[in-house]
Amino acid sequence: MSSVVISGDTSGAITLAAPAVAGTNTITLPASAGTVALTSGLPASSQLAKAWVQFQGSNGTINSSYNVSSVTRNGTGDYTVNFTNAFSDANYAFAVSSQWAVSTNNSTIVWNSPTTTTLNIVTGTPSNSARADFTLISAICFR
Repeated sequence: MSSVVISGDTSGAITLAAPAVAGTNTITLPASAGTVALTSGLPASSQLAKAWVQFQGSNGTINSSYNVSSVTRNGTGDYTVNFTNAFSDANYAFAVSSQWAVSTNNSTIVWNSPTTTTLNIVTGTPSNSARADFTLISAICFR
């Protein structure tokens, strides 16, 4: 295999050129301080989730998350997801899903006016329009 050429200039930009051969190339970086930014082949930032969370419906405890600082349980079936870093505006897309503990009931998930720092989620049963705590609730947000 031919060598990988790394070149730079006084602007601080470094160019990494792969050899013009077919096959797998591996880059091994030394263990030192610094930042490596890879851009080629990565999705555009608008295609990546800006926040996501999975939490317990009974108490709002977060099981796993990204860019979510906390979930506030406002009452039965009423939750506020609080973002660590605010969105640029409230025009983000999101999807919410849940795991319902009782298989004989249908579930309903609604949301109220998202803001740049929070997303309010309400869960319940459509049969009697009552709010209900679901076992697990997941939300993912894109902007």
